[in-house]
Amino acid sequence: MCSLLARQLIIMPTVDQVASMKLKELQDELQKLGLKKSGRKAECKERLLGALGSAAHPELDTSKSRNDSSSLRDSNYAVSKTDDVWLHRGGVDCYTNTKRRSLRNPEVDHCWEVQLLDLAWTRGVVQNAVYGPAHNTRHSRRSAMDVVNDVGNLNVTSHLVNQKKKGPFMRFCNSERKIDSGMQCLRHQKIRDCIRLSAAADTSRHSEMQKMIDNGTWDNIEHAVARAYDDMRDQAQQVLGSRAGDRAKAWESFEEELAVLLRRMGIE
Repeated sequence: MCSLLARQLIIMPTVDQVASMKLKELQDELQKLGLKKSGRKAECKERLLGALGSAAHPELDTSKSRNDSSSLRDSNYAVSKTDDVWLHRGGVDCYTNTKRRSLRNPEVDHCWEVQLLDLAWTRGVVQNAVYGPAHNTRHSRRSAMDVVNDVGNLNVTSHLVNQKKKGPFMRFCNSERKIDSGMQCLRHQKIRDCIRLSAAADTSRHSEMQKMIDNGTWDNIEHAVARAYDDMRDQAQQVLGSRAGDRAKAWESFEEELAVLLRRMGIE
């Protein structure tokens, strides 16, 4: 059974309507949903957009891996890969096209957010009825980690862009996890829907999210995600070759789930 909030998503206002609402209108919509309606206009707008997106705010993200035994995160990647990533990217941040010497507050970022990678691994390997837990071994996971934490899935960008990039992908990931948990009445969100929700909820003075949409940064990020999928697939082929063991089977199932996520995000 879906919650009352989930059932009412289909009759809620659009993102554009929410963006133009006055405080009293926002409070009325929040009251209909049984949500807290006190606070400033910006707070009410963000609360309503969060309900509309059927996703927790990024800072309350529930998709982060709680079980290291199924996570593909490598905590050492940022320290050890920086120069290699710059070399791979030709000395340019592929999100903003900023050259290395001009980039302020640089950080190494996964093109595919780790939470998305973990979601695909959980679906394709951990919860796969065909392969079962036997394929979620340390060796199988290590092989996948070596690929997803390598330069094909990494980019160096500014701290600001790195932080703003997380929100829409966390919204998408959270909505997918809610659907997995049985809330089948929720529709699959495209990443563009999540970007618009995050931009509408961005109450910062100069709306950096909207700037990233207008200047083409988000187009570049989507392209980087699509290209990273191809690069990871090619690298896995080189590493695993034509092997038929558990590691190869685990990667194949994982890769299929990545392709499913690409389609659901609407990234080509």
